[in-house]
Amino acid sequence: MSRSAMKKADLVSLATDLGIDTNGMLKHDIDSKIMERLAEDPTQYSEDPRFQPFLSPTKRRRTTRRSPGPDSDVKHSPELESDSDVSASGKGSEGIEHTAEEGADKILAVLQAWGDSALDAFWDSIDYAIGGAHWVRARLSTVCMITTLSILLELGLVLRALIPFDQRVRLGDAYTIRNAPDLSVLQSCLSFWRPLLAYLAAAVVVPSFVGYFINFKAEAPRKNRRKSDARAEGRAIDPLVFAITKVVLLHLALTTRAISVHTDLLKSAVGDIPYGSAVVGILLALYTN
Repeated sequence: MSRSAMKKADLVSLATDLGIDTNGMLKHDIDSKIMERLAEDPTQYSEDPRFQPFLSPTKRRRTTRRSPGPDSDVKHSPELESDSDVSASGKGSEGIEHTAEEGADKILAVLQAWGDSALDAFWDSIDYAIGGAHWVRARLSTVCMITTLSILLELGLVLRALIPFDQRVRLGDAYTIRNAPDLSVLQSCLSFWRPLLAYLAAAVVVPSFVGYFINFKAEAPRKNRRKSDARAEGRAIDPLVFAITKVVLLHLALTTRAISVHTDLLKSAVGDIPYGSAVVGILLALYTN
């Protein structure tokens, strides 16, 4: 079997016998590693038929027959000449058939190599897709990501309550957009910016500040640590303290006027979502500690 006709599984088997680690390698990489290993000691595997396609063929010695000289006593008869002509014609037809068979084998080998390459590319893409899915799962399965998503959900509901969607916008003579946002409310400090900043302070700023300084997960300072390590340790915010502080402040903002005078507006916007997200955040923080 030629090298191009070999499948990836065959190359993996040969590489394993040679002591080559093939994890994460493509077909052509495995082929190159096998060639490099055999080039180091070709005589050790020269008798193994499995490695013959990777070893350079030895030059065959050509033997030449000495043709009879002009003074030779060999006599040529017509019968011998006719037999030689017949055998020559037979050998010519056999040579043509052998050449056709070799051409067909080469075409089949090329097609099989293309098919193996396409199959290897397909499985490589599957491996990359699975690796990407694992990366996304690892990023989503964190307390920080769950907390961020809950804050974005609450912020979207607050913005939906603060910005009225009652405008009609005409696009030419044929199209009209109904229920477009009225962005003129952004100019109002009383009806837009004050409740929005009150929510951000109660849901993000103050809990982050408290979770930074009251941090049960922060490591004790070590001697001879690098500045980059010190900065990385200083960025940590305790998710448990963050969730508890957030739910307490939002409870005050939704039930009293201690934080904002727009209590009814915020409560109608987010409802009981902050309580549910706080419970989830506290449970996840306790689970991951």
